[in-house]
Amino acid sequence: MPHSWSNKLTRVILMRPEYVETLIIDEPSEVSAFLDRYHIPVSAVLEIRNVAHGQMMDCSPLMAANAPGTLAYHFGVLELRVQLIGDHWEICRDGGIESVISPDKSMKVGYQNVDLACSRVKDPCPRSEKGPGAEREFQGNLFDFFNVAAPKAVRAPKGGSVVFSVMVDDRGAVEVSRPIVEDGKFTGFIVRAFVSDGSDLSDLDMSPSSDLSDPIENFDVAIESR
Repeated sequence: MPHSWSNKLTRVILMRPEYVETLIIDEPSEVSAFLDRYHIPVSAVLEIRNVAHGQMMDCSPLMAANAPGTLAYHFGVLELRVQLIGDHWEICRDGGIESVISPDKSMKVGYQNVDLACSRVKDPCPRSEKGPGAEREFQGNLFDFFNVAAPKAVRAPKGGSVVFSVMVDDRGAVEVSRPIVEDGKFTGFIVRAFVSDGSDLSDLDMSPSSDLSDPIENFDVAIESR
């Protein structure tokens, strides 16, 4: 029997709607099938979450107030690339957005710290406001990519690549979702795939799975004077 999300995604449309309803996938086997379709293993998403959340929780109160989010982001992007780069994904920095991209350039995946993940009651909000580059990226047209409709109330984006984010909150909940960004904020979602509510965290290994002995190129820290 086809998955419920597949039924919705494979319904070919004759006319693209202006507004669509968010598709939420939360049954584990359906989440796995959905992500496997795009060569994103659930195990990879959980490892990205483990590393990013571990860095978030390991910060000292003497560090800068933005240290948890900053470290989680940098190590989340690192682990995203460690886990996904290969036959199906390559590194991408287009528009200043750190992500991975599929070789045919039709889909990107990035990392995002959010206030709350995997909730049906409240949509995730980014921990920091998104800039104009991100806003342009996240306006990519999911419907041209799938050639199908998601099943009401978010404005359908136009043109560009499909951009998903691995979204992690303070509890360790993680989802892989497709947001729409307008005016620096998430204004809706096309699809949300709930991977974990964070209850599986135990004996968390905070170390990145990659070898960090190689030098990092093109790394600069901008310091503003006031």
